[in-house]
Amino acid sequence: MSVPTTPADLLKGTVNLLLKETSPTTSNGFHSFGNIVDPEIDPASDFVEHMTARDGVLVPDKRSRVARRFAMAFGVDEFGIQNMRYALFGDTDTAFTQASASVTDQAVTLYHDLYVELGKYMLSNVVVTNVGDTVTYVEGTDYEVDTAAGLLMAINGGAISDAGSVEVDYDHAAIAQRQFAEKSTNPIIEGLGRLIIFGDDGKKFRLSFPKLSIAVDGTLGVNAEDFSNMRFRMEALKSGNSALYTLEQLAA
Repeated sequence: MSVPTTPADLLKGTVNLLLKETSPTTSNGFHSFGNIVDPEIDPASDFVEHMTARDGVLVPDKRSRVARRFAMAFGVDEFGIQNMRYALFGDTDTAFTQASASVTDQAVTLYHDLYVELGKYMLSNVVVTNVGDTVTYVEGTDYEVDTAAGLLMAINGGAISDAGSVEVDYDHAAIAQRQFAEKSTNPIIEGLGRLIIFGDDGKKFRLSFPKLSIAVDGTLGVNAEDFSNMRFRMEALKSGNSALYTLEQLAA
């Protein structure tokens, strides 16, 4: 069986990292990080040299490996809930739901150039009136609304006074998503790992890790000019008598 011999050989293609979490939580299957950006594999060893004296001069006569490691720095550009959880040190994600409904005459106090929360998300058919419904205010002139986040703000110079009382009608859509809060304990994620490497020559390899850790490695980049991405560092960990990793060629 032919195998790649250098990290450069390994990375001539695309890479998919799969993680089956075992700590701090246990998952039922493998999570895919999606598109891997700029992976940098670092298989390395540390050595010490034994010296012996020859003609009064110390020269090396033996070299021993005292440490070995396998790590990979990488970025991902898919902002799914699990990738965000790993990047932001999140605890186990839970369900976040909202039923669809209509709201009528919700009493709200609005302020100039400050958003207030309506308490619902994914809004539509928003109508803002004065108390008593005798005046209907104009979006973009009297107020601004962020329908996705459920935020409302009075515009300075519009017909709504600062700290003015209004009534709001709107519909909100059903939501069935996930959410998480910060994890207060060790944010390092551990689990079983699979690194699938698709070579541009049609070859396919799988690196299997009995145990590895995943931690955020750098900043979370969000901008309009480039693909947003977050950086991580994966490191293989020793698990009993198992090797750090096993490499298999899956396709010629």
